[in-house]
Amino acid sequence: MKTIYRFSGKCMLIFYISGLYQLWQLCQYGGVRRRLPGLALSAAAFLLCLILWLLSRRSKPERESGRGKRIVFLLELVIFAGATLFFGAKFVYAATPYNGALSWKLDEWRRKREVALTHDNFYESGAEGILEDLDAAFDLPETLYVTNTFEIAYDAEGKIRTIEAFLYGENDEGEKKTYLISYNAEKSSKMTVWLDGNVSAEYEEENLLEPMLTILGQVDWERQLDQWSALISDGVCEISYSGYQSFVSKAGLYEVSENGIVLESYVIEQLDAGGELCGYALTLDISEDIPSLHFILEPEYVSQSELNAEREEEQTAEAIDAESWYVDSADGTMYYFLNESRGWRLVVVDAAAGSRAYALQGTDDGGASWTEVNGDPFLGAAGVAEGLIFYDENWGIAGLGSASGSYSRLYVTWDGGESFTQIVLDMDAAEELMETTAEYRFAAQDYDYLCMPEEEDGVLTVLVTTDQIESEGVLFESADQGWTWTFAGVR
Repeated sequence: MKTIYRFSGKCMLIFYISGLYQLWQLCQYGGVRRRLPGLALSAAAFLLCLILWLLSRRSKPERESGRGKRIVFLLELVIFAGATLFFGAKFVYAATPYNGALSWKLDEWRRKREVALTHDNFYESGAEGILEDLDAAFDLPETLYVTNTFEIAYDAEGKIRTIEAFLYGENDEGEKKTYLISYNAEKSSKMTVWLDGNVSAEYEEENLLEPMLTILGQVDWERQLDQWSALISDGVCEISYSGYQSFVSKAGLYEVSENGIVLESYVIEQLDAGGELCGYALTLDISEDIPSLHFILEPEYVSQSELNAEREEEQTAEAIDAESWYVDSADGTMYYFLNESRGWRLVVVDAAAGSRAYALQGTDDGGASWTEVNGDPFLGAAGVAEGLIFYDENWGIAGLGSASGSYSRLYVTWDGGESFTQIVLDMDAAEELMETTAEYRFAAQDYDYLCMPEEEDGVLTVLVTTDQIESEGVLFESADQGWTWTFAGVR
């Protein structure tokens, strides 16, 4: 018994530490099926050793005194306490958000809910039935908003097959509440709802959920699907709602009024003249073979001229804030503003085979109005604008490159853009260039790509390379606003 007493206590400590280790592995990395056998074995062995220790302790003769035995006991006690504290800290770390499997499990226990979908027929209850089930479980905010899309799929009988939605709103206490909803009838009769998630969207009217309910209530979807029954793919239809949207084509677009679908909508027909149509819209997908159908509520038409003016205003604002020249990616217009009021822009007036012809316009009122300054700033040449910069109200430089980027030219103005002069550099003066070109099999005339200049303390420096992608070449400098240029070395 004495031997059993001694060794059962030590084995009990070993299996205790082993069990803590197995439990930590489970908390940190998960994998219940993989970790559970080891954890169960350690726990069973610990209990067995504990029983043997208790039985042998009762049958053990009166304990003999001895300093060595006390030291061993204290050492075992220290190991026990140390292991407990060490793995206890590990457990706390694993439970801290995003640090371990335990943290995700705790988050699931705290935020995940299962809600029965009792209103599971779309024709009978619509989307309101879904919200009614959710409201019974969570007391939803009075005003709800949608982020991304609210999607509902249902079959020909109206049976709801899937739901995907992310809703949010403000409760009576002013707190933002979120509801990430997922439902699949093939897997469960309940909706899975994740509460109190992160959403960056604000309480903006364009994200309101109520217009979706209005559209759904004004259209007889069962009757419509009877008309389209031959087109339905796999017997499943899907509706989706993303809030306020815009459309530039009238294909598949229907206006919804109080009396249902408007068959001949004057507002939609205006899209033939360009522009866009804006409004709360719901999309219906009935087949992979035909385009989506869009049902828009109270659409508003915005003409193309209004869109152009709005876009120009946005581009001008961004150009004013830019530290250098700014290019409108839509039409290739290049802007440069000297300050919030004075600016210039190169506007494309003609284009062919990748090359463009430009006119220079100027503004003194921050882009509210523009006037033509020069109808041909590049002296008859066409290409792609490489840059535009003004150092004061009169002195500036514009760059024009080939569509392939193999060469470019620089043009300088001293009268605010009313006239330009092409910058011509004397490559024969670049003696150092002659010593290095032979190594790369380039001749002096191959250096014909003039990069936009850099300015420092009134001195302009231009790097000349063989094409747009090169970063090494010949340097030229000008200290008189680009009137004359001198060779400044090789880079």
